[in-house]
Amino acid sequence: MKRFIVFTLALTLVFSLCSCGSSSSNIGSLQKENKELKEQLSVLQGTSGPINDDTQKGTENVSGQVKTVTLNTPFSVGEIMTITLHSSEWCDKILPSNTSGSYSYMDDNEGEKYFVIRGELKNLASETLDIQYASKAQMTINEKYKFPVTLELEENDGKSFYGNAKPLQALNLIVYASVSDELYETCENIQITMDIVNDESKLGYFYDEKYPHDSFTISFDNKK
Repeated sequence: MKRFIVFTLALTLVFSLCSCGSSSSNIGSLQKENKELKEQLSVLQGTSGPINDDTQKGTENVSGQVKTVTLNTPFSVGEIMTITLHSSEWCDKILPSNTSGSYSYMDDNEGEKYFVIRGELKNLASETLDIQYASKAQMTINEKYKFPVTLELEENDGKSFYGNAKPLQALNLIVYASVSDELYETCENIQITMDIVNDESKLGYFYDEKYPHDSFTISFDNKK
């Protein structure tokens, strides 16, 4: 509608300018009319912005606030999950909580070491939750070196890290990254940031930063 009004005013302005003749009695009124038309056109363009069909399309609203969390203090992600981080460690292997009988584990590459945070996640949503695909995280060491971080859940028997939390189910959580042995030896501080989807309708999709999410950070000093 605004596009049509702007076009009509512009067309009227052109015809008005073309009608200016040599009659001095009409010049003043025509100039006044042209000025008013220009003002109306300017107002419409200013309020509607560029005439573009995409102007009404927006992206999902995301929060810019980063919340600081600490060990052994539960925190909520929207209304769809609660997380408690219990402990952290450097290790060469990430073992599940239940190592009786057969189990699976993660072995680091030669010359590398894992930094791992262990905790628990409870799913409050109405559908199954795969935290690996509902999150994106990063670790920064010595305020300079950055590494991707993965969040994964143990299965219910505690023998592997292929878990998906069913509604109202609580499972063990690991948050981990792998770095070089050299960087491990020189590590003075660690900061981990986690962006986690807080909209239940987005849980069935791969993480997208445009989705509504909560951001968290946790820091460790002289962690070796």
